[in-house]
Amino acid sequence: MEQLEQRLAFLRTRLQTAYESLGLSSGRPYLYFVYAPDEEPQVRRAVAEQFALIPSLHPLRIDLLEVTIAALQGEEQGREAVLVDPNPAVAGVAPSDIADLWQEELRMVMEERLEAVPTTARPLILLEGLAALHPLTNPTAVMEKFAEQSLEHPATGRPVPIVLFVPGYRVPNTSRQYSFLSHTATQLKMYRGEDV
Repeated sequence: MEQLEQRLAFLRTRLQTAYESLGLSSGRPYLYFVYAPDEEPQVRRAVAEQFALIPSLHPLRIDLLEVTIAALQGEEQGREAVLVDPNPAVAGVAPSDIADLWQEELRMVMEERLEAVPTTARPLILLEGLAALHPLTNPTAVMEKFAEQSLEHPATGRPVPIVLFVPGYRVPNTSRQYSFLSHTATQLKMYRGEDV
C-alpha cells in the first residue's frame, strides 16, 4: 500500500512539474500507471481525491466502463455473441468491430470534454475503468489506434496528456512491459508512452 501511495504521489508531481515535456521522448504524451487489480478501490479513491483537482492543471476523468456501455447501446446481442465465441463467422461480429465502436465513442467523449476546457487551462485526461476493455481489446491496442490522430487542446493545438490507470502487473526486469489484468502469459508493450 505504501508503495502504491508513493507511486501515485510521484505521478501527481510529474504531471504538475513536467506537463509541457510529457511525451517528448516517446512521441505521444501517454502515461501508463500499472497497478495490481486488487488495488482498484485504492486507485479509484486516489484519483477522486488527489487527481480531480491539481493546481495549474484541468483534469478530465473518463471512465471507460461508462464509455463502453454507451457505445454498445443497441449492440448488446453482438457483444454477448463475441464473448461466447470470438470467431466472427460464429458470432456474426468481430471483436475488433466492437473495439472500434469503443474507440470512436472514447474519442468523441474526450473531444466533447476538451471543448469545455477554458482556453488558458492545461487539460489532462485521466482514463479509469480500463478493465472494461477485457476480453475484446487491451490498453495498448486502444492507444495504438487512438494515436492515429493526435488529441489536441482545441484552443492551443497542443497535444493533451493521457494517463491510463491500468489494472495488471508490470513485467519485472523489463522496460515499459506489462500484463493486463491477471493475464500474465500475455505481455504487452506500452504504446509510445511512459511507465510511471
